Amino acid sequence: MTTDTWSRDLPAQEERISFLGRYLKLRTQVLDCEFHIVYHDNGFAPSDWAILAAVRVAPAEVLPWLQDAAPASGESAFNYRDVFPARWNVTSAPEFLSRGTTHLVVFGPEGVVVIFAQTR
Repeated sequence: MTTDTWSRDLPAQEERISFLGRYLKLRTQVLDCEFHIVYHDNGFAPSDWAILAAVRVAPAEVLPWLQDAAPASGESAFNYRDVFPARWNVTSAPEFLSRGTTHLVVFGPEGVVVIFAQTR
């Protein structure tokens, strides 16, 4: 499972989605995704990871991605704007949420959810 992979290294959309699904629970059908995953499988010890991913889903399917998340105050501490491509035409205002140590930035009208999760 150890990897340091950018989605740009996987040219096929289906391949990117499948790869992301190995490291992140896909809560609905994903239409497209972009990510940077750094994962260190430490064998019998707990693994270390940092996952920055943007998924594009049908706008009606955003809600399952927000399950157990609560509003977060202000801007996010990670650079979420760089992870999703211009081709997604994201123009709506972001909504910031968190679920434990996972941070979410949501663009509901476009069906875009940006996820940042890492071990501490």
